[in-house]
Amino acid sequence: MRVEWTTGAQRNLDSIERYIARDNPTAAAKTVLKIVKRTFSQLSTQPSSGKPGRIDGTRELIFTEFPYIVIYTVRQDAVFILRVFHTSQCLENLPEQ
Repeated sequence: MRVEWTTGAQRNLDSIERYIARDNPTAAAKTVLKIVKRTFSQLSTQPSSGKPGRIDGTRELIFTEFPYIVIYTVRQDAVFILRVFHTSQCLENLPEQ
């Protein structure tokens, strides 16, 4: 199944990378790459593997190896990644993108 990243999700990844890069640029790039690879690997073959999301019509992919949650929706032949956020962030307080 096709996996597409929305502009909001891409902005989230950019923010994650910038935040981590303040202390460790190498780790920043590796973290974002892991999120992207792991998300694609999981959702391209098992799009319903995430749990039902807190936002109606979404699902949440929660990783055990790093503290990020991917919010996505499944439509016909594609998975749309809507947001990526750190588990310490409150979903309700995230700005719309």
